[in-house]
Amino acid sequence: MLGPLTRHTSFAMNPSLQNLSSDGGVYEGLPTHYGLNLVNQKITFPRDDNYSDDELAFLPYFTYFFTAKNQKPTSVLEEQMLDYVTLSLQRAWQIVKKEKSSLWTAIYAYAMDLVNDPDLIEALVWNLRTWPLELVEWNTTNSHRLDITFNPEQDRWIATTPR
Repeated sequence: MLGPLTRHTSFAMNPSLQNLSSDGGVYEGLPTHYGLNLVNQKITFPRDDNYSDDELAFLPYFTYFFTAKNQKPTSVLEEQMLDYVTLSLQRAWQIVKKEKSSLWTAIYAYAMDLVNDPDLIEALVWNLRTWPLELVEWNTTNSHRLDITFNPEQDRWIATTPR
């Protein structure tokens, strides 16, 4: 959803899109109400939740806020979109923060200027320390293979050492 709303000059320069309606910021000329849809991008009904939705939301959040921090808004539209995207990120964060994902935590901390927040740092570090390096333990037993002979005295460097 954030793709079409990034700060492209052609989009921001269109005068018909810069007019705000009286209902609190829904843009005239945008019949699908992108700003309101941004705020409600995270599905909360449990059977419809999909963790790939988090990735599809948080990676563009990073891109958007990285751009926003390096470029000042040049129109009412850009200022209003920044407000909507900020609300969207805050709402999505309230839903996913219990997962303590290090990537989502880092993106949220960067976007909200909370990189020194001790609670966020603790959650981020906890995730990195407890995340398993391998999620599947593959058992290997080759005793059934006729092409392999087992030598109990051989080490992994093909040398044989008497035991």
